[in-house]
Amino acid sequence: AVHRQAQAYERVSITLGGGVDAAIVLGAIRRAAPDVRVSSFTIGAAADDWEIVGARETAGEFGTEHHESVFDPSVIPTELPRLVWLTEDCGSREEAMLQMQVLREEGTQTGVVFGGHGADVLFGGMPRHRLVGLAERLPMFRTPLRDLFQLSQASVPPSTILGRALQAAVYGRTPPQALRVPGANATRGVFWRPEVNEFIRGTIQRMHSFNYLEPEHEVVGATFHSPFLDPDLIATSLTVPGRLKSGWRSQKWVLREAARDLLPVSILRRRKAIQRLDVNGTMGAVLADRADQWLMGSAIEQHRLLTACQLQELRRTRDRARQSREAAHLLW
Repeated sequence: AVHRQAQAYERVSITLGGGVDAAIVLGAIRRAAPDVRVSSFTIGAAADDWEIVGARETAGEFGTEHHESVFDPSVIPTELPRLVWLTEDCGSREEAMLQMQVLREEGTQTGVVFGGHGADVLFGGMPRHRLVGLAERLPMFRTPLRDLFQLSQASVPPSTILGRALQAAVYGRTPPQALRVPGANATRGVFWRPEVNEFIRGTIQRMHSFNYLEPEHEVVGATFHSPFLDPDLIATSLTVPGRLKSGWRSQKWVLREAARDLLPVSILRRRKAIQRLDVNGTMGAVLADRADQWLMGSAIEQHRLLTACQLQELRRTRDRARQSREAAHLLW
């Protein structure tokens, strides 16, 4: 897959982070297309952010032309409206803005961008795959595990006693709650299958991260590639038993084994990294400063986006966002 995608180019770029997926792609590029010139790009919340440190280690291992950027939360007031306008979607997580900024620099410099997108979905690397994997191994607990899954993904309250027990064990007294849009139909949950490969078969067809990735590719005129989106690789993955993908202690086991001769062990053993906009609370301060303007009750209530009660709760969150990482995330 990498050979087909990379062989036609003299120069490509790759987005690196602190995880293993893009590192596998880079190792495969060096193996399958050794004459291609590779530039790598990364962005993080601070110079010591693991996203930047891990990417630097990977770039050094493969001798890429490496570029690093540190995100400045002060640009949120101008970049967040641009993100929503580009994606026509208010549901993006924090890393959407980081990806948007790094792609802007990356795409304008090389025009051909590689990434590790799709590896977690295809090879069971997300926390939700653990629940699906447990349901496949323990059929007698499928219903309460489904309850916990739907609670975590869509804030649907558990319907069984065991499901409520799992909720208490995982979330304590503060289970996740989604904001409700007045007049909208209450959600009954999201896509669920109690077998890993069947769950992957459904979710690989619709990856929400491309809501913000594809518009940015268009803006900068970049061609994007990821071997994990290659139809042949997807078909091959679905022949691998789910137990070799997602387990309670290890995830993407078969992918790591397949890449054993492409990467050094120190990189191959990395755990999943989650991108954050900041590490010192700056994002919360910036959002709190903008909340009075962006959470105007008249506009929100006029368009029936939130109830007055929910708006009040968001404003209380604003007051905590300067000190609490979780409160800042909720406000985002």
